[in-house]
This record gives sequence, C-alpha cells and structure tokens, in this order.
Amino acid sequence: MPNGASFYDAVKGVPDSKAVEHFFLSEDQTEAFVKSEEMQNAFAHDIPAEAFNQAIAYIVPEPAAPLGYKLEVTDAVFGKIPKYYIECTDDRAIPISAQRSMYEGKVEKVFTLNSSHTPNFSQPDKLAAILLEVIQ
Repeated sequence: MPNGASFYDAVKGVPDSKAVEHFFLSEDQTEAFVKSEEMQNAFAHDIPAEAFNQAIAYIVPEPAAPLGYKLEVTDAVFGKIPKYYIECTDDRAIPISAQRSMYEGKVEKVFTLNSSHTPNFSQPDKLAAILLEVIQ
C-alpha cells in the first residue's frame, strides 16, 4: 500500500471479495471479524472442511485499531528493501485483480500459486519452495 494509506483504504471498493463482503467489527469496535459461516469460503475454500475445522481454533479476531492506521513509509528506508509477492489466483478474500494492483511495478519478482488466500494450508510445499527461493 502507498504511504498514507490504511487497510480500510485498500479494501474500499474491492469487488468480489468474500472477506470484505462478510467483514464486521465487534460491538465495541475493537475487533475485526469475517462471519464464521463464510470464513472457509473466503480464506480456504480449496482445503477439505475437516482440515479447515482443525485450523479454525487458530483463526482469531484481529485487533481493529491497526486496520485504520495510515502507513508511514519512505523510499529512503522502505524503498530499499527488496520485495517479492506471492499472488494467489483463486483467492476469494483478495481477488487477483486487487492483488495485482497492490504490487504492480513495486516488486523484484512475483510468484503465482493457483490457491486460496491460505496456501500455507492448501499448498504448503509449493509455498515453502517459493520462500526458500526468496531467501537464497
């Protein structure tokens, strides 16, 4: 995201996102959620329900405050760090068109997985191979 943008800024107007469509804040506005009945569809539709049900205990609400934080990044510091992107072409949380607009022209290399938002569940070996390539 560009300097001065927040998560909320980034997701405004993102079409076809199951996560954005089913996103809500707690009553006291301190935690962010995706409706539990839509979580697998939004984040991990490409793994069996049994596997997702084992992982769901580790999927916890996100603190809401950081989602509104406006990034403070500079080319002098953040711009010097090499960046890589792993796009997930079957992601229902962040559709591929939105992913591509996020990284366009700003990365050293793009890797592509035909996976949901969570390749760590659906394609852990392929994801690990990409991460090893990046650090070598």
